[in-house]
Amino acid sequence: MQPKIYIYTRLFLFPIIIVADFFQNYFTKYFTPMNMGPVSTDKFKNFLKSCFKEKSFVLDFGCGAGYFSTLFNPKKYVGIDINKSFIKLAKTKFIKHKFYNFDQKKLLKKYKNKIDYILINNVIHHLNKKQLRENFLFIKENCKKNSTLIIIEPLMPKKFFSFEFFMKVLDIGNFITNQNGYKKRLKSYLKIKKIRIEKFSIGSTLILTCKFKS
Repeated sequence: MQPKIYIYTRLFLFPIIIVADFFQNYFTKYFTPMNMGPVSTDKFKNFLKSCFKEKSFVLDFGCGAGYFSTLFNPKKYVGIDINKSFIKLAKTKFIKHKFYNFDQKKLLKKYKNKIDYILINNVIHHLNKKQLRENFLFIKENCKKNSTLIIIEPLMPKKFFSFEFFMKVLDIGNFITNQNGYKKRLKSYLKIKKIRIEKFSIGSTLILTCKFKS
């Protein structure tokens, strides 16, 4: 699922990846493009908005610094992220929307019967097997049974030593893979209803529409 050349290049560039992670986490407000990611174009935003029915309540799981919150009605949106710097910035920039750090995850219970959609944008490739299981169990317990999940992930580049290749090598997430790789990682938790591959900026992006397994 991850070619050896990709793994070896990540090992070689590991010091740069660690430095990028440090600046992203501790100097968040100065690294807006990094925090928004390569899928921050108007084309992507319009596409993302089209994935959700109007007036639906959205849980943005792994909301980062909240840059996509403005696509949604503040009264029908809640974001959560493990990074406290991201949440602090989100609360400052998007004061009408609700954001919680993962330490406050118990507060999501009050939204359980409201959540129609869960947006998981560029999160899965950051999670190992244990984290993946824990997070999906948590989401399932705190959302309606028929909630729809919209999962968006970067795909492993087909061309190596391209600009896309190096951008994804430098990504903080360790688990970027191909379409089958993501399907294998998610099959224990979700039923995949629809699969799309789109190109918004740098490289290809996988979009999955899913439901929880019973």
